[in-house]
Amino acid sequence: MKVKLLLLFSCISIALSYSQDKLTFTYDAAGNQILRDKVCIDCPPPLAPQFSRAGVDADLSENGLSTKPFVVYPNPTTHLLFVEWLNTDGSVVEELNLFTLDGKHLLNLKPKSDMRQVNIDFSKYPSGVYLLITNFNSGKRESFKIIKK
Repeated sequence: MKVKLLLLFSCISIALSYSQDKLTFTYDAAGNQILRDKVCIDCPPPLAPQFSRAGVDADLSENGLSTKPFVVYPNPTTHLLFVEWLNTDGSVVEELNLFTLDGKHLLNLKPKSDMRQVNIDFSKYPSGVYLLITNFNSGKRESFKIIKK
């Protein structure tokens, strides 16, 4: 009986030692922990992220153009945020501003008048909710809620 219990205890302890996870931590400039990730030593390397254009491709008109004038994807995002627009009514995107929900200004982009797409790198920002505000030369504004995982 003692031998069986010893074998059972040995098997359980070996199984538990293989199931332990290692953690890595990322900190911001102020020393606050902003990310905790598990490290898998035996796992294959991750594949490149695949971005879905579902918001663009699902709304195509007969001539192949999106019927939405402004598309932001993928949302929620982890690395890159793609912002695409059409200047259908003659208005031009003058600037894009990124804010945190508490009003902190993070980014100001002023695309050229012939540009139709901007990529925003979200990998340097912590997880949370952000506000993307676009200003047009006509005075019109559009805002988008962006979620960073």
